[in-house]
Amino acid sequence: MSLLPTTSIAAIPEYAGQTVTLSGWIYNKTEKGKLIFVLLRDGSSTIQCVVFKKHVAEETFARAQQLTQESACRITGTVRAD
Repeated sequence: MSLLPTTSIAAIPEYAGQTVTLSGWIYNKTEKGKLIFVLLRDGSSTIQCVVFKKHVAEETFARAQQLTQESACRITGTVRAD
């Protein structure tokens, strides 16, 4: 199994509008109905990731619900600048 290349959270501003894969640990997670807000840290910085139930497979949303603090994970998504 080959692993996707990962992007450092500190480098994220360079990737606005692009799809990236991040690896790190869950710092915090908040569930709000059909949304899950995940704070991910990787040693370089921390970033908020949002999982929209209507934009992912049911299995992916269920797996996101199971994440606990300090879980190691890889997240792939599109970078959106705020």
